[in-house]
Amino acid sequence: MSEQPTQTPVQYDLNTYWGRVKHFADVTDVRTLFTSKKQLEAATTLLDQYKTGKLKLGTDVTIEKIWEAKKVRDSMVHPDTGDVILAPFRFSAFVPANLGIVVGMLTARSVRTCFIIIYDYRSHPSCFGKQ
Repeated sequence: MSEQPTQTPVQYDLNTYWGRVKHFADVTDVRTLFTSKKQLEAATTLLDQYKTGKLKLGTDVTIEKIWEAKKVRDSMVHPDTGDVILAPFRFSAFVPANLGIVVGMLTARSVRTCFIIIYDYRSHPSCFGKQ
């Protein structure tokens, strides 16, 4: 966690099980759904200033602030297009969205309800990959 961010940094060691668990928990953090556009702009500005050398690690900014800003930017901005991803289709919304689908599958009482839930189950995850 104390490693300095590089071009394509990953905060946790993905060669270990717990590193992968921590990384997945960080990527799917639901709190990033409530991040405002102003907070996104501040995080992007901080990362840009850090990348260009205007901010020095330890004196101007802490490593925790850099990782938090990276988490906010990565959770809200599409990596290829640079567009802001709508909240329901961010990866941090994947768990809450699927929670409703699982509850619906477990409580379905009719064939019609089952088909509606299965349609939702099959269509909603496809939106996560097509931004």
